[in-house]
Amino acid sequence: MTVTIKQFLQINDITIDDVAKELNLSEAQLQKIFNTSVVEWPVKVINALAVITHSNPGEVLDDLQDVDFKLEIDDQAQTIQGVKIEDPDQFKQMKVGVRTTCIEGWEPTPDDIRQLLTDLNDPDTPDRKALAKLLEDDD
Repeated sequence: MTVTIKQFLQINDITIDDVAKELNLSEAQLQKIFNTSVVEWPVKVINALAVITHSNPGEVLDDLQDVDFKLEIDDQAQTIQGVKIEDPDQFKQMKVGVRTTCIEGWEPTPDDIRQLLTDLNDPDTPDRKALAKLLEDDD
């Protein structure tokens, strides 16, 4: 979810003054930067927000900018979100499942695809065990 800088500061319980001090800028100078698009902010502003919030710059950007999701499936290379799936049958199975869940609103990352592949290949993962237990309980 994308938030405004005002919301970001409130969520993290910090003020413009806190950020300005970290950057050695006046509040007016910082407010001028905040009034522009996030993509135009100097890297040092993103880094300062990361330091103050004890996060990394990527997380700050994820919170502050809206990036359109794109499902990338390459049938020739047998990849989903850039993750290679060696077995053609597993690739087809995962492709259908991922497309279906994307229609329902899921936006998988490469890590999500790797986890799905792990779960598919290892029936003893905690997620698979939990699902099996839920299915057993329904009987």
